[in-house]
Amino acid sequence: MKELLKRLNARPGPAWQVAVASLVINVLSLASPVFVITILNTYIAGGTNRTLITLCAGMALALVLLACFRSVRVRLGDLVFSMPDQDLTERVVGKLKRLQAHVLDGAAKGLAVRAMDRVHTVASAFAPSQIMRLMDAPFALVFLGVAAYFSIPLALIGLVGVLLAHGASRWALARTVRLGGAVRDSGARQRLLMADALSDPDTLFAFGGDMVVEQLARDKAVEAAQDRDRVALSRGLHQTVSMVSVMVVSVALYAVGAVFVVQGRLSVGALIGVNILVSMACRSATGVAGSWAALKEADQAMADLDSMLRLPEEPDAGAAMGKYSGSLACRDLAFVYPGATRPVFESLNLSLGPGQVVVVHGPNGSGKTTLARLIMGLLLPSRGEILIDGLNQRQANPRWWRGQAADLPQEPSIFPGTLRENIVCLNPDLDEPSLGQVINDSGLARFVFAQPRGLAAELPDAGQGLPKEVRQSLALARVLATVSPLAVLDEPCQGRDPQAMDLAHGAMKTMHGQGRSQVIFTHEPQAILDLLPVSLVMELGAAAIPELRTPAKAEREKDQGREI
Repeated sequence: MKELLKRLNARPGPAWQVAVASLVINVLSLASPVFVITILNTYIAGGTNRTLITLCAGMALALVLLACFRSVRVRLGDLVFSMPDQDLTERVVGKLKRLQAHVLDGAAKGLAVRAMDRVHTVASAFAPSQIMRLMDAPFALVFLGVAAYFSIPLALIGLVGVLLAHGASRWALARTVRLGGAVRDSGARQRLLMADALSDPDTLFAFGGDMVVEQLARDKAVEAAQDRDRVALSRGLHQTVSMVSVMVVSVALYAVGAVFVVQGRLSVGALIGVNILVSMACRSATGVAGSWAALKEADQAMADLDSMLRLPEEPDAGAAMGKYSGSLACRDLAFVYPGATRPVFESLNLSLGPGQVVVVHGPNGSGKTTLARLIMGLLLPSRGEILIDGLNQRQANPRWWRGQAADLPQEPSIFPGTLRENIVCLNPDLDEPSLGQVINDSGLARFVFAQPRGLAAELPDAGQGLPKEVRQSLALARVLATVSPLAVLDEPCQGRDPQAMDLAHGAMKTMHGQGRSQVIFTHEPQAILDLLPVSLVMELGAAAIPELRTPAKAEREKDQGREI
């Protein structure tokens, strides 16, 4: 209800027009019972054809006006209740685009993932058809009041019936909503199970895991089928309860009303008219239950969206240098993950000049990827600072900084779009000859030529169906396509075959020849030392405070280790 009142207050003028249109529509709805009563009491009792023609013309006019006002009300309702959904969608999409990357590492990721589903829930609740049922509900009392004009006892029977129909409908609907949630959860678990199982089909089949997954899938399918059956039965129960409630009230009305007719206290036309009025009131009462439940879900969805919209986001403003040289410095840098008792590293100091190469090595879990994400501005340091040509990274515009540092993550990600869009995302003005060279240098040419649409080929599902080597080549092409002065490469050679490794080495040589600074994270530093003129070597994981060494010193320590 909070969101409903908010939308009404946001556009008071059209909201009042919707209310007036609802009043007119429900008043015009009285034409049907009035027509029936008049036909039975006046025309059949001895009226003329002129009376019948007049009544039919009046009814036809009422129907035309009813259709016109309903059409106008839907348009006004769309303006008052549906237009805000577009603003909400833009706000949510804009927020998702500006969220700080580290926020998505925690529980807040669930809020972000479910955000668009919540928007859909809100939009469904505020569809004009839902809201119009809610606005028509108070007129159930008007219908009962008109019925009371003809017979107060029958109107009281109708009131009891309306309350029973509304209560039964709410009970049945609540049960259906609860079971529907179970079906959605069951379906989500089933999809997650299959996604996890098919993420590595080689291991699955090599170790006979397909039999286990098959049994689990069957069990989940049985559970889902049972849940769907319960939902179908519950929906049928809801419809049955609504129908039976109206029928019971109708039987009670005719039973008592027949007595009144025999006693001469009520006419046959009035009895049928009262039954029509009470049926209209019951329909309003049962219809509002669904709209009310949808509004409650919308309030919960809006609460989730408000929580998501309060998550920290990257600033739109910040310093942006005219030209970045590629130099980078870390001063007393430390990072601790939330909830951890020990820092990943602390007192880390590093200095990288324009065009220089720094190698950072260490075992798995030593913090290589963490440091790479810190340099890219995807994580915020727990202590210390990162300087970009002397500018504190926190003061730089994040979007500008991402354009200055090309990132090659250890696990490359592909976003939905075409091959071209994935390659030139940071350099959309790249000319065709340069793009062709990038495709060749990254080893992507064979894959591109195999696509019927070439670079215009769509990559659905964020490239999950692509072979790992293609995703690696695509990520490497993305780095080569940029003109950024700095490249941050996280395990650029890991998991590559010899040919792909040669391409990665060639890419690093190319970037060095272009004068681009490189921070290369690897667990095999010697291969990089043999390939490029490395300025500094840093080891992570050996001690809490990382140690910097020159390549010559690193080589001497390696020789001493061999002698020992």
